[in-house]
Amino acid sequence: MKNRVRDRITIRSRVLLIELERRCVDALCNAKARIGLTKEDARLYCGFECEQCKRWNADILTERDVPDWWEELTITEKQG
Repeated sequence: MKNRVRDRITIRSRVLLIELERRCVDALCNAKARIGLTKEDARLYCGFECEQCKRWNADILTERDVPDWWEELTITEKQG
């Protein structure tokens, strides 16, 4: 019997923290954007590119976006 080497497939999962719903700031576009963020993504979040018009939309998270994690995220930002 042959020794078989099995290939392993590794899938790293990242737990979704929040999903944001924003709109493109371009008045002619105004496309809806859904943005999923992990904790790490949330710490670095500074905006999004509109899928429709490709325009960069500067944005920040507010306490209203992540009420359960706001304190943890702001403390981490100050330390980093």
